[in-house]
Amino acid sequence: MAAFLALASVAFTGCTTSDPGEPAISASSSRPAVEAGGGVEYARAKKVLERHKDTIWQRYRGVQGFAIESALDARDRRPSQDPIFRIVIFVGLPANVPATPESIEGVPVRFKVSGVFTAQPAPGG
Repeated sequence: MAAFLALASVAFTGCTTSDPGEPAISASSSRPAVEAGGGVEYARAKKVLERHKDTIWQRYRGVQGFAIESALDARDRRPSQDPIFRIVIFVGLPANVPATPESIEGVPVRFKVSGVFTAQPAPGG
C-alpha cells in the first residue's frame, strides 16, 4: 500500500482551502463531469500529490488511495505527443464521486470507483 501511495499525485480546482498559505483546492462548477480535462508533466503531478495527500484524505469520503495516470486515452495518443498526467483518486462507492470536475494546483483529478481496498496474503504464505 505504501508503494502504491508513493506513486500518487493530486490536482484540484474549484473550492479553496481555508489555509491561505496552502495552494487552492477547488471544484469547477462550469461542467457537470467528474473528471477535469488536460494534464501536466509527471514530476509536477507527483509534487502536487505529495503536498496534498493529507487534504485529499480529509476532504473526500471513501478515499481508498491515489495514483498518477496518463491523461490521454489510447485513441488520443500520437507518437509525437508529450505524455501528460493527472491524479486519480480511488473511492469505495459511486456516491463518493464529486459531481463537479476537480483539480489541485491546476493538475486534473479523476475519481475512480474501486470498491474497498483490502490487504491480500503474500503468495505462498
